[in-house]
Amino acid sequence: HCLERAGRHERSTIVHDYAYTPEYQFHKMPWENTLYLGIELEVIAGTPGGAGQLAKDFQSFLETNKWHDYLFMKTDASVPNGFEIVSHPFTKQAFHKKVNWKLILDWLKAHKANSYKTGKCGLHAHVSKDNLTLNDQRKIKLFFYYAKYGIAKFSRREDFGYCMLEPYSIDRYHDDVKRRQIYQNGRYVAFNCDTDKGTCEFRIFRGTLSHKRFIASVQFADAMCNFIKTVTVDQCAKASSWLAFKDYLKRDASHEQLRKQLERVR
Repeated sequence: HCLERAGRHERSTIVHDYAYTPEYQFHKMPWENTLYLGIELEVIAGTPGGAGQLAKDFQSFLETNKWHDYLFMKTDASVPNGFEIVSHPFTKQAFHKKVNWKLILDWLKAHKANSYKTGKCGLHAHVSKDNLTLNDQRKIKLFFYYAKYGIAKFSRREDFGYCMLEPYSIDRYHDDVKRRQIYQNGRYVAFNCDTDKGTCEFRIFRGTLSHKRFIASVQFADAMCNFIKTVTVDQCAKASSWLAFKDYLKRDASHEQLRKQLERVR
């Protein structure tokens, strides 16, 4: 029991409380002036009660590689034998150049962590609202509703309890425009515009330690914020909007991993 209590205390000094909010550091490359994005990846320890040791070892791994200034850990009630790995905000290029995500995900797999297998973990991507107008946000909600079958398949989710695909119809859109608002029933929705962090949150992705799936999911959030500015409200409110998004990616070489993953979605 003493060892158990010591383990919990040690974990608490490494894994912050869920309500913890640091002074975020914004990372960009000198030539960039674009969208900021951050991630939350939920992971579960591979052994019962093993979250404390996993967190301790992961923190040491981050410090050894000098990545501890980019990532931190928080508790999450939905993953009791685990935690969520949270990043500070990055621009798209900085996200790839500052941190070796493949090495991080491979380390987690080698230490018996999992994120996909249980179906309980999520991968969330936060994007800065500075780059999205209120109408951009409404259009993304519209797109998510009319392209919901393609999005659901790509997400690999089986349980949408924490990331509901809202019935955001064209009528709902026009009502929101009149009221100068975005109606949302709680924060457990696929595209969450009510985070109190100055961000919008893509909650739809299933957790994963696959580097290809991880990068494709992050690229989805980035690409959506660009794509939505190229289409009209009417184009978002069509069943063909999913195909329009895939066509957009064929002309956009900067989201190659996403395009490859979407080719598998039928």
